[in-house]
Amino acid sequence: MKRLLILTLLIVALLAAPTSAVTMNFMDIQVEETGDAMVTIDYTLTFFEKIPVMLNMANPSEEIRKAIDENDPNNRVDLLSADWESVVLQVTNYAKTYEGQVPGTITQMTPMTDFSKAEDTLNSYWFAPLIDIDLSPALTKIMFADGYSEQFDNQLIIPSVTHTFSP
Repeated sequence: MKRLLILTLLIVALLAAPTSAVTMNFMDIQVEETGDAMVTIDYTLTFFEKIPVMLNMANPSEEIRKAIDENDPNNRVDLLSADWESVVLQVTNYAKTYEGQVPGTITQMTPMTDFSKAEDTLNSYWFAPLIDIDLSPALTKIMFADGYSEQFDNQLIIPSVTHTFSP
């Protein structure tokens, strides 16, 4: 009965509120020499979007983790922390690492990251018509161990990046 009351209040509040948005603000990928990576994603949830998360009806950090995990079956994605505004993941074998064409160099290739499936999953929830879901990070930064980085703006699919450097 209590859950039904909360659900009814949630529906009334969502219908009365302006459209809100799940928005990915920033994705930072720090690629190590080994090919492992630390991925930090900052996102915004409005008060109304936090309610389904509190009721265990949706889990944006898990959908983000799955999106990164689906890039490559050989990597392992561990959720290190998650809160209302961010998720931190440790990804084993994130970038393919191999000897470069020039002796003594390392070439790394990051995978393409596609958030469209995670966005589709979140859009499949019953409350999705009441919110605006945007999982394309406003800014994505991929940084390699030698300090080289590439940035992408507002892309739902982050392309693969290849970089060669001397360790």
